[in-house]
Amino acid sequence: MRNLERGDSLLEIVVAVAIIAIAVGALGAGLIAAEHRFGPDPIESALEATVTREMRVAVDVMKYQGASVPSTTVATTIPLPSGSPLPAHLSLTSTTTAGGSVTIVLSATDDNDATKIATLSQTIAAPAPPPDSLVPAASNGTAPQ
Repeated sequence: MRNLERGDSLLEIVVAVAIIAIAVGALGAGLIAAEHRFGPDPIESALEATVTREMRVAVDVMKYQGASVPSTTVATTIPLPSGSPLPAHLSLTSTTTAGGSVTIVLSATDDNDATKIATLSQTIAAPAPPPDSLVPAASNGTAPQ
């Protein structure tokens, strides 16, 4: 006698798909939780973003001849995406070499955890002349065109 049940019933297929969907959902939730736990630290990311943003300002201030900023530290707060602002200190140090290049070091430190610090250093090779100043022409023996 032949077996009349050759395939799977619709109910068996629906149950199998539901079990697979639950397993995939649990795996996805586990991956998201692992990303939050082992992903980038939001405090360190905020410190790095602040140092990068402030470095652009410091370079703009110090890229002209004669510009100087004394070493300084200021207390501030840094906005965080997930809560209250982070109390931090920003420190700026600049050194000028005999050749005229300027090295700027900027760091941000978390006031609550001194081990969380972001530091960025940049060197300006040759200062530019201040805006609206006259730049002397190079004397190479030829007339300007």
